[in-house]
Amino acid sequence: MRQEEPGLGGPLGPFAVLRKFVPFEADAASDRLRWVGLEAARYRAAPDSELNPLAMTHHWLVLVTRPPKELDLTYEGVKRHVPPPAGTILLVPAGTPARWRWSGRKDSLHIYLEPGLVARVAAEAFGLDPARLTVPPLDGLDLPHLRAAMGAVDAELTAGGAGGRLAAESLAHVLAVHLIRHVLAPRRPERGRDGTLPRARLRAVVAYVEDHLDAGPSLEQMAAVARLSPYHFARQFKRATGLP
Repeated sequence: MRQEEPGLGGPLGPFAVLRKFVPFEADAASDRLRWVGLEAARYRAAPDSELNPLAMTHHWLVLVTRPPKELDLTYEGVKRHVPPPAGTILLVPAGTPARWRWSGRKDSLHIYLEPGLVARVAAEAFGLDPARLTVPPLDGLDLPHLRAAMGAVDAELTAGGAGGRLAAESLAHVLAVHLIRHVLAPRRPERGRDGTLPRARLRAVVAYVEDHLDAGPSLEQMAAVARLSPYHFARQFKRATGLP
């Protein structure tokens, strides 16, 4: 896989971005493994940082394994001011710049998926016109199947044994399938704005509170995790938990 800059001002390959914009080393990375279809890097105890990397040539998936204490993150319609819960997934679409700023050590797995592979899977496995498939940004979502596939990539990154290129290419296809399924999945109708808080959002809020007990999370922070206004979050949270 080529990682050179494709043109002045154009998107960069994953490891060109990492070398240019990330001031600390990955705990493990695939840059020397000659993988096909994806690249990956794992970071542990990443220190306080502010990163403004240029757009990448690849779709950038991030599995948060230990959130930092504080986080500001901006990319393609996403403006996040609280850390996502552990186990959730972010996605920065190819060609999209992102701005990261965090304090507190964080652990995360980064996977860079080739758009061309996603397009081929869309056409061959789903019968879709790749030109009409848009990979949207993801903001701290709980997607078990995608998370499991990312975990398998992490395991392969650690093993690094014979057959690794074939395994990585197979996992790239699995990731593409789960990503496209998520894009195509019909969205469940939202509950009434004053209805009960959906269980997935409630779990995310509870996880956030447990991880930040010392700081005493505010109503605004919990509402941001649930992606609701403070007013509607308070009403839906009370209904979901049975509080008066």
